[in-house]
Amino acid sequence: MKELFDLSETINYHPAYENIAREKSSLAIEAKSFFQKLYKKYVELNYEENNFLDGIKKQWYPRVWELYFTIELMELGFDISCPKGNAPDVKIQNGNQIIWIECATLSRGNNAVKEYDNCLLNTLYDEDYILRITSTIASKYKQIQSHIKSGIIGSDDIVLIAINSGELTLTEIAQIDFPLIQKALYGIGSITYSFTTKEVSNQSRLNIENHNNRKIKTNYFTTDEYKNISGIIFSNWKSTEIEKNLSESFELTHNLFAKNKLQEVFFKIGTEYIPYINGNLGKFKKLAY
Repeated sequence: MKELFDLSETINYHPAYENIAREKSSLAIEAKSFFQKLYKKYVELNYEENNFLDGIKKQWYPRVWELYFTIELMELGFDISCPKGNAPDVKIQNGNQIIWIECATLSRGNNAVKEYDNCLLNTLYDEDYILRITSTIASKYKQIQSHIKSGIIGSDDIVLIAINSGELTLTEIAQIDFPLIQKALYGIGSITYSFTTKEVSNQSRLNIENHNNRKIKTNYFTTDEYKNISGIIFSNWKSTEIEKNLSESFELTHNLFAKNKLQEVFFKIGTEYIPYINGNLGKFKKLAY
């Protein structure tokens, strides 16, 4: 098995990867050891080693999230495999049920989230984060549809997308009032307070304008348009937080209109949100583990 951190090639390494590889501090040595152990387990899951190594050197955040997320699930006792070739990142065998998971990360992007300016904190708008989420889900959904068309994903299979925001440092603040995923998928807007009823509620927000003044939908899960996604896993875990386990930053939001629904309390970690209709109102049942 090859070493995960290797700077022998003449390529443009991702700064985070290169910093860990070059740094000689005790923290860097600990990080290298941690990720090398994860990588050893990853290779044993029949992953294509050369493709992964090439990717993590240039695209640190997507690959390290895939690495960490997969091994954390395996350590929790799930029957995990990483299929080779053109397939979703993670496959869980649960008896006769197959659960596919596509891993994804939120990047700052050129026109997306600018959290700091000259080391000073900018004004934060949840719209910036939501646009990154909707863009990521739309992109992954195209891949999922392709896998369904080719027969890799079966008609009865569960499909999840596991999104990590580790590259963005302030997502916890952006979702202090309500989970970002639910804002992005269920059209939930700003908080309002009624002085008459003395109740707090959220306004609806069915779209957001992007930097091109194009309206982007924020209600993917309020119709069956995205029915082939059973739910979204969201995590704020950062690659500097090697002491944390997945359950400390794990949110699962189910798709109300999913064709194939994931059973409740399947993962039994973190926080789980199950949408339901109460009269004319949509609500969430929250389960915390």
